[in-house]
Amino acid sequence: MSKDVTNIEDPWTAVSDPKTGGTYYWNRLTNETTMVGEAKPLGMYRNGPPQQSQESFGGMLINSLAIGAGITVAFSFVRFFF
Repeated sequence: MSKDVTNIEDPWTAVSDPKTGGTYYWNRLTNETTMVGEAKPLGMYRNGPPQQSQESFGGMLINSLAIGAGITVAFSFVRFFF
């Protein structure tokens, strides 16, 4: 079963800038706007879909070790003074 993407409504609306008289585009779904005079975006997003960062296993391991070390230092500090 495939989705039919030909019936998707264009979210970009041309808007006239009252100060310059130029045209910019507003995306009614994402509330993004283009700069005055910029070409109308072709897709759903102005600069492509938002990117989700994919952290590597090594990066997650280093972050976990840093958090663990920070917690250890904090507990040692509290025990020292109390």
